[in-house]
Amino acid sequence: MENLIMKSFLDYPQHIEDFLEDISIKSFTPFNQKIIKVLVGMNHRSQTPRLETIKLRIGEKEFESEEFKRILVADSYPDYLNLKSDFKTYLCFQMQEHLANKLKEATRKSEVFDYEFLNKYINLGIVRNGKYFWEWEEYFKNKPSIEKIETGINFLDTITEGGIELGQIVLISGDPEAGKTLLGVQFLIHAQQQQKVTYFGFEFSVRKHIETLKDKNFKIKGENYFIDDQSCELNDLISQIRSLSKEGHKVFLIDSQMKIQAPVIGRTIEEIET
Repeated sequence: MENLIMKSFLDYPQHIEDFLEDISIKSFTPFNQKIIKVLVGMNHRSQTPRLETIKLRIGEKEFESEEFKRILVADSYPDYLNLKSDFKTYLCFQMQEHLANKLKEATRKSEVFDYEFLNKYINLGIVRNGKYFWEWEEYFKNKPSIEKIETGINFLDTITEGGIELGQIVLISGDPEAGKTLLGVQFLIHAQQQQKVTYFGFEFSVRKHIETLKDKNFKIKGENYFIDDQSCELNDLISQIRSLSKEGHKVFLIDSQMKIQAPVIGRTIEEIET
């Protein structure tokens, strides 16, 4: 995977810094870090990467190394920005493998690797998932009722008996230009008067969205209204929602579902579309 990304950097260097925007260069091997720095430097000088130039920058020994040869024979992908989510997953696998080796090494030395890390697993046994109906009744007996968020739109609040329950996914569908975004934003604007909310805007620029809010004279609480136009990759989106929910965000509007990008590597076209 890393060689594929590196070959893509060599063949299509114009997007390197966009790819590295939220991925540390230290995630790459020391050798690849050196190559990346050379390519970024050439980008800044508006130079087209050529093998002869790269050879001068990294030295003949590195240029003739097996590491560089493996990069040169690897596949490349013009739209490698779409592989960021896959690469992050790959990095997770790499770290898991690294930790696995550390665990084995600690065990051979009769050492405890990390008490805090192991504490998450040490008491785990065979767990039965689910409950019988009567158990669920007992479980919910003393639980508070499910919180609802009013939409601020009378007929919707009426038919939903007070608003949309937390934890629900609501799909707004309709013809193009039917007002789906405006309907969702109206709900978001009403909710942000009392709750933290997030607008994932993948259809329009942040600037355009802010201008629209002002044109509609919506009253915005700046500290409650969070805008994200970057997390369109599925894994990034899930991670962002989890993180923001821990900060107290209760309503998330995704505009639109069709712009969400699924991981590409290892999947069929049907799986990606699903």
